[in-house]
Parts: sequence; structure tokens; C-alpha cells
Amino acid sequence: MKVVPYNAEAHERFVYGSWLQSYADTPHVAFTPRMTCIACGERSEVPGLPPDLYYAYQRAIIADLIGRAVTIVLEDDGLLMGFVVGERVGPERIALHYVFVKPRDREEGLGGELIEALLTRLNRTSADTVSVTHEQPPFWTFTRRMGWRYEPRWLSARNHEEMT
Repeated sequence: MKVVPYNAEAHERFVYGSWLQSYADTPHVAFTPRMTCIACGERSEVPGLPPDLYYAYQRAIIADLIGRAVTIVLEDDGLLMGFVVGERVGPERIALHYVFVKPRDREEGLGGELIEALLTRLNRTSADTVSVTHEQPPFWTFTRRMGWRYEPRWLSARNHEEMT
């Protein structure tokens, strides 16, 4: 296995497709009309996000992030296994935008390996705070154990200048 920099020609289809589909399956994207309130736990009728709107909006977010952030892909003999996207958003802050590992390759520490490669590439120091901009179930436990907070405000490049 090896960790390689993102190459649009070789990796774009895998990264976009995996990201779009895996994030669509999270509680943050509601295609169904019933949602659970995170604050109170009550279920209520809420109009779901139309899939065409989700895919168009999220594709634009992915393109923006890949255009400005560091994207690293995990390969094994040419097979794409996962990727991570993140960037430094301030002098002591790193935004971890997305981590994906194919379901069959999970529970082997590959997500942690990808994150470690990203943090090394971004020259992480002990003073750095890591924020997560996309929460997804496979990594909720990991990010919480690490003490990282969900802060989607770091998705916007404009916020880097305003909030640092």
C-alpha cells in the first residue's frame, strides 16, 4: 500500500463518487422526510433534501476543496482504497474535510494512516487544533476520541481570513 498525492486524471472519479455516495448516506443529508433533532432527539416531519440539489451542491463543495486543499489517496497495486482531504486554515488550525475508506477495507487502521499522512504533510504541531467539516458515521468515534470538533464553518475559504 502507498499514499499518493491526488491526480485528477487517475483519482477524480473515485474521489467524487465515493464522497458523494458515502456522505449522502449520513444523517446530515436527509433524502427521507423524517429526521431526528440532534439537540432534543425528537423525530419530526421535515422535507428531505432533493437528491439532485444535494449532488449539485456537494459536487461544487468537493471541487472547491480539492482545488485548494491537500488531497491524498491510498492505493494498493493500482486499486484505490481511500482518500483524505484537509488543509491548514490558520496558524494553529487544520481542517479535516473528508476521510473515506472503502467499506471492505475499514477496521484495518487505513483511515488513521491517511489522516496521519495528511497531518504530516500539513506540518502538524502539538499546538494545532484539528476541526472536522464533514461528519460521517465511520469516523465519529475516531474524531471524538481524538478531541476533534465538528466545525463546518471551515468549509468556506472566506472564513479562513475572517476567523483566524
